Amino acid sequence: MTDETKHRLRERFERLLSDTDTCPQTTIADLESMLLHLQKQVATATCEEVSREKSDEECKEPGADELSLAPPTKVACPHCLQGNAWYKGERTRHILTMGGSLLFKRRYYYCRHCKKGICPSDSARALPQNTRFTTCVQQEVAFLCACLPFEQATKTLSRLCHLVLSPASAQRLCREQAHSMASDFVQSRDKRMLPLAFVPLSSLPQSLPKPEVLYVMADGVHTPMQKGSWQEMKVGVVRSLFKDGRVDQESQFVNHLGNCHDFGAQWESLAINAGSLMAKHLVMIGDGAVWLWNIATQRFPQAVQILDFWHALEYVGKVARVAFGEGTQAGKVWLLKRSAEMKKSAWVCFFAALELVRDLAGDCVADVVRYFGNNSCRMDYALYLRSGFCIGSGLAESSCKRIVTQRLKGSGMHWSEGGAQGMAGLRCLILGNQWDAFTCFWDRVRGVATLSPLL
Repeated sequence: MTDETKHRLRERFERLLSDTDTCPQTTIADLESMLLHLQKQVATATCEEVSREKSDEECKEPGADELSLAPPTKVACPHCLQGNAWYKGERTRHILTMGGSLLFKRRYYYCRHCKKGICPSDSARALPQNTRFTTCVQQEVAFLCACLPFEQATKTLSRLCHLVLSPASAQRLCREQAHSMASDFVQSRDKRMLPLAFVPLSSLPQSLPKPEVLYVMADGVHTPMQKGSWQEMKVGVVRSLFKDGRVDQESQFVNHLGNCHDFGAQWESLAINAGSLMAKHLVMIGDGAVWLWNIATQRFPQAVQILDFWHALEYVGKVARVAFGEGTQAGKVWLLKRSAEMKKSAWVCFFAALELVRDLAGDCVADVVRYFGNNSCRMDYALYLRSGFCIGSGLAESSCKRIVTQRLKGSGMHWSEGGAQGMAGLRCLILGNQWDAFTCFWDRVRGVATLSPLL
């Protein structure tokens, strides 16, 4: 910002402050109204004055005569490095900042060799490439769009920050900027964490968390895709707890719309970052999905595997409904007794009771025997409860609801694969309390050293 611009701003700020002398300030509401008015006027004035600056006064372009403000007729082309780009006049560009819209006038040069145009002052000013939004605006838009549908997000942004953009622009910004940046953030974590699985315990970084109990869970949820199809979004969650139930740290999430192998790698990376290699107890809880236990065996071989108690009880509940009738008192009493036997691992009594109702619910009893037989090594609930472990995977089911259902399964919503994966990825970062780390990564990649009040 030039001295001339600062002088003009001081004059405008003094006029704004002098105008407040005539405003009543008898109540807190009056004072609040005046402060909000000043805030908006200061941002508008700053944007207007900065936009008035001439590019030659703010930044000297390569090749300009130091004693003259006349533009150079040519500059070396940075694209092909083989020819010169010739001066073709001025071009204007609007940049939307957190303080409002800035209008920049820049010298434009065109290279006949590679047929590309350049504005040298863009790099000197660090203007955003391929977008009219600053990095800070992109981050705020991405945050709101991950929390709300695009139309509601833009209305909220307009009301709270006085930034006006269309829902289509917000959707395009998320698709072209935020989604790819979130993917890069997850990949950078995978590159740092996954190799640690092959490092001896004594050589692991001391900065890794050391939870007493670390739970790893996952589940799948169908997501509406374009052309009326559905695909399963896999959601993984890790959470560390003390035995008395206190939370050691926030739950962290990862999602993947694709094959189990890629999801397993991201899930393991998330677990290592949360301290799975240093945990006193690593506990894996899930339903009877084969893909889930295959990943658990491959990625978390040291984990205690527990079949979700409530999924198992659903099979027994079906037996009670068929044998005794829907909602009957006898069925409820019978189910409560079987639930107590399961928690005590009293399997002899449990299966004896099942045999007594086989004639009434033969097919349902067969389903229970088959399901329990396939997961018998994961159903010692008495031991798990004595050890202080959870036996339900409700956290995984609620994660699917929070990550996918609440944002991606609204009325009339249909997603591309990239859009669904990217939006769910942003929600994983927000709900997993990783947004600040993500925005720091984003700033570092974009080369944003400090956040200006305007940007």
